[in-house]
Parts: sequence; structure tokens; C-alpha cells
Amino acid sequence: MNLENYGKCQICSFQTSNKKSLSNHLRFGCKAAINWHKQDYIKRKQYHLDRMKKRYEFKKEQINKKRRERYAKNPEKEKKVVKLYITSIKGKSVRKAIWHRYRTQKSKGNVTTQELHYLLENNKSCKNCSSSDYLEIDHIKPLSKGGLHVIENLQILCRKCNRSKGAKLCLV
Repeated sequence: MNLENYGKCQICSFQTSNKKSLSNHLRFGCKAAINWHKQDYIKRKQYHLDRMKKRYEFKKEQINKKRRERYAKNPEKEKKVVKLYITSIKGKSVRKAIWHRYRTQKSKGNVTTQELHYLLENNKSCKNCSSSDYLEIDHIKPLSKGGLHVIENLQILCRKCNRSKGAKLCLV
């Protein structure tokens, strides 16, 4: 989109005499322009994600080669570095996320994004305390206890109720 010719919207042919009203029209009024910006944002985001993946794949072998060389030179030091990372806050959170992803993939059942959105739209408050602050999706029967990752096993809880429930089957 070009604002040099600021008298006319190039998408819907809206005409104006000043630059500010055209800018406001493009940001708030022109549905076609808003959709165009959304599509353009999605395209650019996907382009950058693809670029990052390619760059990672290209450098992956180089990174692994350097890591193996460092380990061959001084294995004791590398073991200490790994142990420090694993016990750090970031290392623990990364391990927890990986474990959660593994458990979700291993468990039977699948929940689509549309089903999750439907669940969130139709349940605007916590199932236990009716609060509408900080809502989270929770498994009724936890994955760690053999629960399935299906829509029937999901419920909406506020952060407080979800934390107090933990991996228990029901609130006490």
C-alpha cells in the first residue's frame, strides 16, 4: 500500500483530502485494508518462521560438531555445564515443557484448536468458583493418572482452582 497518493484508498477507492483521515480510514474503517494487513502479517510471520527453520537446519550440524569437539577436549567440564543447566530454573522449565508435550502426544485422544476455542467461548467462568479471572483449561482426570486428551476430559478452571487441584482427580 502506498500513501504517497494520499487522496484515494488503493483498496476500496475511498477519497479524502488529507493524509490523516486516509490513515485512519486504512487502520479502522476499510475492511478490505484490515484484511489485507492481517494476510500480509500472516505471510511475513510464516516467511520468518520458515527462514529460521532453514537457518537452524543449516547450522544444526555445525553446532553439534562444535559440541562434540568441546566434549572430546574436556568431558568433565561439559558434564558440569549440563548439570548446572539442568538444575537451573530455565532448564527445569524446559524439561517440564518437553515432558508435558511428550505426555500429551503419548496419551490417547486428540483435541483440535477449534474444540478448544469452542470450550473457551461457551464457558466464561470457572467450573468450581464461578470466577472469570485467569481462566485455564484443565484435564478432569490428569494425564499422569491415565486421563485422555479428549474434549470430554477438559474443563475450564481459574488459576487458583487449577493450582489447588494439581494432579488430583477432584477438588477436596
